[in-house]
Amino acid sequence: MEKNDFWNQVAPEYQATWQAEDGEPYRRALQAFLQKKGMLRPGGRVADVGCGVGKYAKLFVQAGCRVTLLDQAEEMLRYARQNMAQLGGQWETICCDITQIRGTEPEWYKQFDTVFASMCPAIDGPDAVATLCRMGRHYGMITRFARMENRMEQMVNHQLGLPCRQPDKEYDSVLQAIRQEGFLPNVTFHDHSWENRLTPEHAAEKIIRGQTGPITPALQEAVQSLTREIAGKDGWVTETVQAKAVWIDWHMA
Repeated sequence: MEKNDFWNQVAPEYQATWQAEDGEPYRRALQAFLQKKGMLRPGGRVADVGCGVGKYAKLFVQAGCRVTLLDQAEEMLRYARQNMAQLGGQWETICCDITQIRGTEPEWYKQFDTVFASMCPAIDGPDAVATLCRMGRHYGMITRFARMENRMEQMVNHQLGLPCRQPDKEYDSVLQAIRQEGFLPNVTFHDHSWENRLTPEHAAEKIIRGQTGPITPALQEAVQSLTREIAGKDGWVTETVQAKAVWIDWHMA
């Protein structure tokens, strides 16, 4: 599956988090952190890189910022425009692949007071981090998961003898890349947990999507059979996730 096809396909899952109440404390804590650091100021220009459906851009607009939402998946941006339209404020969406931007182009170079990228897989190495640094005038922030435990996924994988996802250590390379650009990154850890209610079919699809090995028809049937078994009396599967987010911020001026 092509990268854009994947993100377009999962856009409805991200949209489901737009009004998810269990994620609101985390988002508000992040907003308070950004404001304390001086990254969100009325009239300031913010780039939300890999914005998804706009759940963080929402906070930036509410803080009085001018927000540019960047994503390579048009379906994500379609939801983002729908969500942001409810808020008013100053915002725009741009469909682009951040890996194709160097940050030296006139339309990108030092155009944003704050550059923000939350759990964005495209920000995966020195070149991508360098691009963010060129785009920003004052502040940069990248978030990653330092730990994530999906209990539903772990149970299914354990029963079927499938490998579980390993903790994300990518933030170490992000820290190194920021230092290579001449800046001093700050690191903050924040606990984050949430629940999703999924149909057995949707739960099986998510588990299969997370496998790195070959996906055979027998494996698909085994996963689907088990998610049907663990569904509650109401027919839904509850997915509980315990995570620790790492917030990496740095001052560029």
